[in-house]
Amino acid sequence: ALVIEHQNITPNSFADRATKSLIAELESRTIEIVTATSYEDARAVIMASQIDSLVLALEKTEEQIVNSHEEVDLLAALQARQPEVPVFLLAERARTSILNNRQLMERVDECYSVLEDTADFVAGRIVAAMRRYRSQVLPPFMKAMMHYNDIHEYSWSAPGHQGGIGFTKTPAGNQFFEFFGENLFRTDMGIERAALGSLLDHSGAFKDSEVEAAKVFGAHQSYSGIVGTSGSNRTIMQACLKDDDIAICDRNCHKSIEQGLILTGARPIYMVPSRNCYGIIGPISQVQMSKEGIALKAKNAGIPFNADEKKASYAVVTNCTYDGLCYHSEVTEALLGESSSRIHMDEAWFGYARFNPIYKGHFAMRGDAKDHKGPTVFATHSTHKLLNALSQASYIHVRNGEDAINFDRFNQAYMMHTSTSPLYAICASNDVAANMMKGESG
Repeated sequence: ALVIEHQNITPNSFADRATKSLIAELESRTIEIVTATSYEDARAVIMASQIDSLVLALEKTEEQIVNSHEEVDLLAALQARQPEVPVFLLAERARTSILNNRQLMERVDECYSVLEDTADFVAGRIVAAMRRYRSQVLPPFMKAMMHYNDIHEYSWSAPGHQGGIGFTKTPAGNQFFEFFGENLFRTDMGIERAALGSLLDHSGAFKDSEVEAAKVFGAHQSYSGIVGTSGSNRTIMQACLKDDDIAICDRNCHKSIEQGLILTGARPIYMVPSRNCYGIIGPISQVQMSKEGIALKAKNAGIPFNADEKKASYAVVTNCTYDGLCYHSEVTEALLGESSSRIHMDEAWFGYARFNPIYKGHFAMRGDAKDHKGPTVFATHSTHKLLNALSQASYIHVRNGEDAINFDRFNQAYMMHTSTSPLYAICASNDVAANMMKGESG
């Protein structure tokens, strides 16, 4: 909790003593307190860290309160970063003019009198609000996992380390356990724990997490990946392609795309990106993406292909390129959509694009999902690369359109490229990574 006791408060005044009594009461309840004696200090704390509540102690004249903008500006800065964080105001009830400052009171959750309310009562209200806040800001899977961990249910099944206790049997194992901490091992659970649902079946808290991720990233469906975007790319290709299907591929693709071609037996038609004299790899030209350009490449490669008779089952481009150049996705989709019914944008390094206006229109899940028309579009994001997730965390995002993939077919491919023994910490980090991009904080 951040407690602001402005330096203008008279030392040893009743307001000063009441504030210090409240701080002591909160600390007795194991609440970590950060104090600030000026609004500049408080703003620095707000911009540098996350807090679970803010307590503002006021000792101003009625005129100062009515005309004050400092408090409003401070709370606006806080709520831009943490919209739902609880804010408490401490003041003398006699200073009723606080209520006349509508801008201030709109940003305050509760107001208490330092002359009447006890420190025990106010501290209880603050702690209760902090608990509600901490619970409500958690995304679905992380919340469910923490709740399950609090139950302390014993496991008679895998994993064999049994909540980390197995590691404590040798000196090296004990150091390993102490280094990472018990929570990691207690939440490393077998998939038989039905209380959390199933990653492979997309049920329970896993499903809730993926539904929320789809809303955040602008998809019809999102699926959490735990074997990196290599696995996510192969999943999409396995779902879309079979022997001798035509795949239109960016020649400067990730090796997982080549692996997908080998696994599926699909026949690639390659689009070759541009490269300048400095070796910087640019985008694929519109000529190469056009129906005529792709038909010419197929003819030169000896591959029978006529998009007017039957479109390719899959097309993929790397967006952004490995040198950081991004495509206008609407144009790309329109061009490739003439030759392929499904388009995949490998955006492993571009998961942040939706959350910065500078990239508007240059990523797969642009705009509102309900407005989508045309080919089915996939995007894959390495959340561990440039968002905040553990290594191997990835997302598959889907906007259904032409020739959409049946869920059962998709999930067979998903299960093939996903472990039956997932590390739940990776799943939770993916859940949190999506949540961090939600709303104003993103």
